[in-house]
Amino acid sequence: MKDYRIMYLRGSYPVVNGIPQPGQPVGCLAIRVDGRRVEYGLSVLNPLDTFSKAVARELAVARLKEHPTTLTVVGLSRRELDMHDITEAVMIHVASEKQVPNRAKKAAKAWLSQFTW
Repeated sequence: MKDYRIMYLRGSYPVVNGIPQPGQPVGCLAIRVDGRRVEYGLSVLNPLDTFSKAVARELAVARLKEHPTTLTVVGLSRRELDMHDITEAVMIHVASEKQVPNRAKKAAKAWLSQFTW
C-alpha cells in the first residue's frame, strides 16, 4: 500500500463557465504526510520532451523515497490538516524555493492564485 499521494503540476487553470479546468501538466508531486510533517518529491517536464504521467510519477516517487524535500506545516489552529492545507503549504514552498525550476514555480503560483482560500 502506498503512503503518498500524487498531484500533477499544471501550467494554468483556464476558467470555463466559472469553473477552473486543469491545464496541461508540467510536472508531478509525490506527497507524504506524517502529522504536520510533509515530505515531497518533484519532477518537472523538460520543455523539449513530451509529458508522460507514468514517467513524471515514477520520477517524483523516486525523489520522495531517496531525497525528499521536508517541511512542517505551522500556523493553523486546527488539530488535523486537510488536503487543501497540505497542498497549499507544498505549493507555497515550491513557488518560493530558489532551486526549483521556473516551470514548477509558475505552476505552483498558478495553483495558489486559483485555489487559495
